[in-house]
Amino acid sequence: MPMTKSLKRRPFITSIIMASAVGYSALSWANTLPEAQLSFDKGEYSTAVIELKNLLQEEPQNASARLLLGQTYLKQMNPQAATKEFERARQLGSETSNWAIPLTRSYFLLGDADNTIAQQSLAESLPKHQQAELFALIGHAHLARNEIFDGKENFQRSLDSENNAYAKVGLARISMLEQDIDQASDLLSDALVMEPDNLEALLSQSQLLASQGQFNAALEAINHALELNPQLQNARLMRSELYIQTNQLDKAREETNQLLKINPNNGLAHFTLARLQLDAKEYHAAQVSADKALRALPEHLMTHFVLGSAHYAQQNFEQAQFYLERFVSAQPNHLVATRLLGATYLQLNDASSAVELLSNYAHSTATQDVELLNLLGRAYLQTGDYDRGTETLSLALSIDPNTENTRTQLAMGEIASGNITTAIAQLEDAIKLPDATPQTNIMLILAYLNQQQYDNATAAIEQAQRQYPDYAIFLNLKGVSLKSQQKISAAKQAYQAAIELDNTFIPALLALAKLESKEQQYAAAKNYLNKALKINSEHQQTLLSLAQLAEAQNNSEEMLKWLQQARRSNPQAYMPVNMLVSHYLQSNDLEKASNEASRYYTEQGKNSGSLSLMARVHLAAKEYDKARSYLQDLVNTNPKDVSHRLQLAQLYIRDQQFNEGLKYLDEALALDPSNGTALSARAGTLIALERFDEAQQTIDRFTENHPENYMSQRLEGDLFAAQQKTDLAINAYESAFDQTKTSYLANRLSNLYQETGEPVQARQTLETYLEAVPGDYNQRLKLASLYQQANNRTEAIKHYELIAKDVDNLVVLNNLAWLYWLENSSNALATAKKAHQMSPDTPEVTDTYGWIMLHLGNQAEAVKLIQEAATKRPANPDIRYHLAKALAETGNKAQAKKEITRLLRDYSGFEEEPAAKALAAELE
Repeated sequence: MPMTKSLKRRPFITSIIMASAVGYSALSWANTLPEAQLSFDKGEYSTAVIELKNLLQEEPQNASARLLLGQTYLKQMNPQAATKEFERARQLGSETSNWAIPLTRSYFLLGDADNTIAQQSLAESLPKHQQAELFALIGHAHLARNEIFDGKENFQRSLDSENNAYAKVGLARISMLEQDIDQASDLLSDALVMEPDNLEALLSQSQLLASQGQFNAALEAINHALELNPQLQNARLMRSELYIQTNQLDKAREETNQLLKINPNNGLAHFTLARLQLDAKEYHAAQVSADKALRALPEHLMTHFVLGSAHYAQQNFEQAQFYLERFVSAQPNHLVATRLLGATYLQLNDASSAVELLSNYAHSTATQDVELLNLLGRAYLQTGDYDRGTETLSLALSIDPNTENTRTQLAMGEIASGNITTAIAQLEDAIKLPDATPQTNIMLILAYLNQQQYDNATAAIEQAQRQYPDYAIFLNLKGVSLKSQQKISAAKQAYQAAIELDNTFIPALLALAKLESKEQQYAAAKNYLNKALKINSEHQQTLLSLAQLAEAQNNSEEMLKWLQQARRSNPQAYMPVNMLVSHYLQSNDLEKASNEASRYYTEQGKNSGSLSLMARVHLAAKEYDKARSYLQDLVNTNPKDVSHRLQLAQLYIRDQQFNEGLKYLDEALALDPSNGTALSARAGTLIALERFDEAQQTIDRFTENHPENYMSQRLEGDLFAAQQKTDLAINAYESAFDQTKTSYLANRLSNLYQETGEPVQARQTLETYLEAVPGDYNQRLKLASLYQQANNRTEAIKHYELIAKDVDNLVVLNNLAWLYWLENSSNALATAKKAHQMSPDTPEVTDTYGWIMLHLGNQAEAVKLIQEAATKRPANPDIRYHLAKALAETGNKAQAKKEITRLLRDYSGFEEEPAAKALAAELE
């Protein structure tokens, strides 16, 4: 029997759509996916995120929506969020070819080289062109880790699979590292010949020119890329950096603001703007921009530094402490941040913490930094250690007699400008001064290495070794330089020499272990790590390296052992517990993940890391109330947090706690009055509450701030529809539909036209929409059903066949089989059989197959099928008529007569009633 011959009498259509293996669901939510796709295609990424999140609240198992949401996050330069969505799509069973490349790319953009490279195992399951893309991405991940040989090998694999411009860009970047400028230029030219509009090649060309100090030429290359794609966010970021390099700070700011108009969620753009604002002493503005950057890039360390600096300048010392501690824990040798955190401790009257921090830095670096020594001296005096205080301040004064006058109050922290060329020039001058320190030499060598100036780095290392022959660090840096040049054997010798000079020098042991692991010499790698462990049994990086080594050997048990030891040895560290929780969640062991997160939360109290872990595990467990509680605490720690307020609002609205949802929407709008997400959500919530006047006011605010956005008319339509002002709703929806062809609008319009007795217009609306979005199978299914109701079998069959060509959908196959039968098509029986094989336990499908078989195939088997359907749907009169007919056709007329008599006695008005009465008369 058909599933959509009569929507009123066949409620089964909705249940079948929801149960479909390809992810079709009730039209109330399914409309959102193609609408989001259209927003994505138009570059309206914030709108797409709203639509996809709304969809996923209703259907969290929708893999297609998660894939598109991941792609949208990538466009917004939010790879962390993208990674979660692609991983979820993979868990939901989406085909490998759908998520393999975007997931690998998101890992790469996160800087997660290990996970990027680990996707190599997917290559065999991918088509050639995706293999080429995969190997190119893996090659670039190796480059990010200075593994030149591995990068080159993967780029060649990419080219072996299929000629790939991105692989050529990678080889060009290797040539740039090797200072082979001509080769790099040739490769980039080849890439641009293959793909004249290849933006990666143009961006690399700009980087090549910038690395040679040709900033104006680099700007020309970036300008060309942006002519091809004005929306290209990476290029705008690069242009902003080039403006900074050339001291065109006004242009840099204008460029950054333009980028934020394109994508308000671009974390790096907010960070760049924060840098510029901090440099201009616009401290509060810098804080706001850095807050936005951190929401998009929560692990971006320099943003923590900027926030700490901005808060310090505004005398928000507790907030400054929070962000600076996060930064300094990851960058303990960063002089300016260490100084600023020490000054913060002093402002908070925590001299003991200042002494611990600053003395450790001073002793480990033998620093001659006057500002730091002055702070340390003041901290000693505040703790009552007058001898050390006097000694330290005397040292500071001997370096700079004016220290007392310049240190009355520390100014805000400086941030790195990113101008390495200028930094090198400054360091080259500094190293010639009498008070130059080993740290100055180290910074200069690292700067040379950063710029791949290996000859200069080698000369600086040799000079430092002569000056500081007992410092193993310089042999270690020699190893780093050689490794970067893929001189692996020589690098190993340098690391070995560092260990011979200082057998407790752990960095060299870890470097050797990493090299051996890369060569799959796991026993040798473990030997080096065990030596490091004997030196310091609690060394976090050693323990984590042992865990990674075990993982590389697919030894989950040993990996867990080392992670747990790292967790025990470093109870305050976030990374070990984060890795443990991630492992348990990936293994679907929610209990252990929750235990680890809870333990960390108990130990560390409420900080961003512990709250994040707790919210994460509760969301994974679908414990939304608990997750909401931790998100609430996250918001409380940051009164300027807009995005988490929106998340909380969505959670409350999801549970129909509309007033609570409105509270957080209003808080978000107080912080960001023009936020489109908050305004549209507020309008929708007020409509749900039937507070129509307030809803209209909110829609007016949305229109004022976003006059070109079709959502203004869509929200007007929603408001009128809720007020049962159907004509006005149709006009508003039509106006929005003229601007943007979305699934939501097509669905609402077609429904309203159906309700107002205009079925032709309902079908025409869907036809118009499908011309713009032909791949929306939900709306095409609806259109086919409408044609079927109108008894236009030809059009119904056409649209069902268009869907069936690309996907196997139970509703489509069943209805198509029925229509084929009515049209005497030879495809009827085979199509019904295919539907039955897909879902043998669905009575309506079984009935269709049995009915067609009764007329075109094995009648005995047909009776069995229809009997099975009738047993499962005993109250369905159409199926019971089919059973009576089947019994009569196969000679069991007595049983058929009993069946038809009961049917006509118990039911009336059903679709097959005329045929049933005719059969009854025939049997009489």
